[in-house]
Amino acid sequence: MNNHIVLFVIMFPSSPSRQTILLDHLRHGARDYYRRPSSNCAAWSYLTPHENNDHANTEELVLAGLEIYTSKSALQEQLEDTTFFQPFERMVVDQKMYAREGTMEAWYLAAGFVTRCQGREEGGGKVIVSVRKLTCESGEKEVVVKGLDEFAGWSRGSDPGVLSFAIFTRKKAEREVLVYVRYRDETTLRRVEDRPEFQNFW
Repeated sequence: MNNHIVLFVIMFPSSPSRQTILLDHLRHGARDYYRRPSSNCAAWSYLTPHENNDHANTEELVLAGLEIYTSKSALQEQLEDTTFFQPFERMVVDQKMYAREGTMEAWYLAAGFVTRCQGREEGGGKVIVSVRKLTCESGEKEVVVKGLDEFAGWSRGSDPGVLSFAIFTRKKAEREVLVYVRYRDETTLRRVEDRPEFQNFW
């Protein structure tokens, strides 16, 4: 497996207007920054909860982000970047964008695939992203990762609506697995997640 690493961030905007500002910065600033070859960013997604998600039914605003880099050094360069990342972080503090402190975790790609070359066209509709964190029984982590990798392989070969199916692990969470799946639309999500082979993991 290669050295891809994902930065998984959860943010808690302090108001709907601030969430809009954050998303606007991320949409435009990130798009311009990550499209540069020098960023070494393989994929990035910024997410708001689906209407059926538990977070969507609370008063607390939630905004998540996943940025997938080709190596740990590429991630470190992004954290030290003075054109996008650091100015964004200063803006967040100066304008009190967050209601409370969020989380930032680094995970390594263990299996699956990050993205297809035939992703959605520029200007297309929103895609559906599923991010799940599994806690495995003691000694079962490798079995879970292997099974998810097999399903990811099936998805890549059989369902063009699955744009990413990546499985991440990290040493600081010996029993946890982070699963990132990007679907072209909600129909694809239902079709894949209704399969018995997929449901066996949850």
